[in-house]
Amino acid sequence: MICLVTSTEYEAEALLTEVEIAETEKEGQFTLHLCKYKGNWFLLLLAGYGTLNMGLAIGYAISRYEVTTFIGFGDCASLDASIAPIDSLVILTTSMETDVDFEPLGYPEVVVPGMDRGSYTANPRLVSKLRVFLEKEKKEIRLGTIGSVQQFIVDEEMAQQMKERYHINYVDNESGPIGQAASSLGVPFVLLKGVSNYADGNAVSEYENCATRVNRACSQMIFGFLVTLLEE
Repeated sequence: MICLVTSTEYEAEALLTEVEIAETEKEGQFTLHLCKYKGNWFLLLLAGYGTLNMGLAIGYAISRYEVTTFIGFGDCASLDASIAPIDSLVILTTSMETDVDFEPLGYPEVVVPGMDRGSYTANPRLVSKLRVFLEKEKKEIRLGTIGSVQQFIVDEEMAQQMKERYHINYVDNESGPIGQAASSLGVPFVLLKGVSNYADGNAVSEYENCATRVNRACSQMIFGFLVTLLEE
């Protein structure tokens, strides 16, 4: 079963108007909806914010259902306006948790103890299918690597340091944890994000002005992509 993953109902609002929710489970900070569209079942996981919540939520979904695919979506910040301006849709081919640091204990940078790597690669087949779908929708496609941190970045200097240090062009709160959890469980995943703001001193006002529009566009595309997968 396909499981769509985002942080809150806010990011999924446009999608929720299109589907039937047959069952809802709430555990701690996250909500799991069992949804139906034209006779096809899928899951919508609203995991909340933070690495812990995302890991617990994905683990719970796996324990309750036979999840075959995770599809993450929502908004993110761009670290380079020339590469991805606000309103861009980005397929994230790689995600990482850039606030992980166990180097003093001998682990490589961004590697969580117990994991064999610090970056997580989206499934190439799913990336290709998502790209084809967006091309059919006449959307401009951007590919990239995203880093996740447990904060809302409003410091341009910090953002540029992250860009140079980790070779990323986007940042959010949840893509790294999705990649880590899905990879550790052996479940393929793909990520689509809309750029809602730049990681600089104007980030808050940009997010407040643009996030609703950006999340609506992203969730509409994810719903369309989901339908193509369900109809295969």
